[in-house]
Amino acid sequence: ADKHSFCKMLYICFALELIAFVINIFVVPSNGKFMYILFYSVYAIGQAGINSSIINLAYDYVPNEQKTGAIALVNTCSGFTGFFTALLVSPLVDHIQKNDNVIFGVKIYSQQLLSAISTCIVVVILFYLALVINKIPRKPKKNLYIRKSKENN
Repeated sequence: ADKHSFCKMLYICFALELIAFVINIFVVPSNGKFMYILFYSVYAIGQAGINSSIINLAYDYVPNEQKTGAIALVNTCSGFTGFFTALLVSPLVDHIQKNDNVIFGVKIYSQQLLSAISTCIVVVILFYLALVINKIPRKPKKNLYIRKSKENN
């Protein structure tokens, strides 16, 4: 990611998240031991890259004097989004569980529905990364490795 772009790494990691959520749509008690481990493994790999990339995007796009504020703003927005999303989907989860996991006449678990919603959100994020973020010019980086090798010769 340092060599090419943290935006490209984000794209790859969100694609992994997309795969993970699609896997989780099909997790049911009969296949849960294997499928949930598969889901969580792919999800964790994607999250590791996403967490690293989001912080490093500040170093790619934000002026030096604004990096701390930008990282703080991203984390604040993430916290608020997570909190309000939990408040928003709680009634839906309660509704599914109170109706014996049946929605529109189909037996479904709330985790499956939330994963389907997450899949749609990740698709939007992937389009945003490709069509908006990827087109923003990055600040030029100093290549420390080249500088060191020139000093050594």
